[in-house]
Amino acid sequence: VKNLINRIGMGEFKKYIQLDELLKDFEISEKSLHEVKENMLSEMEKGLQGNANADLLMLPTYVRALPDGSEQGRYVALDLGGTRFRVLIVNFKEGTTNDDVVSKWFDIPDKVMKGSGEQLFDYMAECIAIVVSENSLEDYELPLGFTFSFPCKLQGLDSAVLLNWTKGFNIPEVVGQDVVARLNDAIVARGLHVKVEAILNDTVGCLCTGAYEDSGACIGVIYGTGTNACYIEKVENVKTLMLDTSESNKKTTRHQPHMESE
Repeated sequence: VKNLINRIGMGEFKKYIQLDELLKDFEISEKSLHEVKENMLSEMEKGLQGNANADLLMLPTYVRALPDGSEQGRYVALDLGGTRFRVLIVNFKEGTTNDDVVSKWFDIPDKVMKGSGEQLFDYMAECIAIVVSENSLEDYELPLGFTFSFPCKLQGLDSAVLLNWTKGFNIPEVVGQDVVARLNDAIVARGLHVKVEAILNDTVGCLCTGAYEDSGACIGVIYGTGTNACYIEKVENVKTLMLDTSESNKKTTRHQPHMESE
């Protein structure tokens, strides 16, 4: 300690002691870690059983398989999770290192974020049309994957009912509506040969991307504006799903409700 004081001075040493005292509040024992783990597993099980009082709701995503790098074809991808909107054209080729990806960002005007549902979905369709046109793909039939990072009740791989808006959006009329159906209607109105085939949360998109590049990937985690996680679970363990029991040996991804930080 004396050598440290001589080296950094008494003033800095006092700051060092204060910092050390502060950091003690962040220390966690091995026993506490085990308690956290057991509590989390208990809440996960409650969520799987459909317990409305569970802290972790374990929402099913209807994603039944992860990519393995063998996928090929051209797709449109959308990413809506904040005040900017991204449209991508992804051309999967043989192997995972030869893919072509074109991406374009669009700012979402405040009047669209707080306007009508028609304004929002028409704006999104307009952005899709711009990217499709810039890449001379107007005559192609293009399947679309939609990353929609807002609280939703998923009803299938291509159906999601909005529960509530976050991140500055305020379009009450869309709450309770199927956002996939609304977007597909706007796309059709623009005369595009594009159709939403899948909708998912950004956490599930993270897992899918990881699995595409590494077959060992099995968990997706988002730490950003919100915190969320997903993993693969056996369908037979997800009691909130109404599926044919003959499919019980298959799997689905589950994710936690997206928790927004205010």
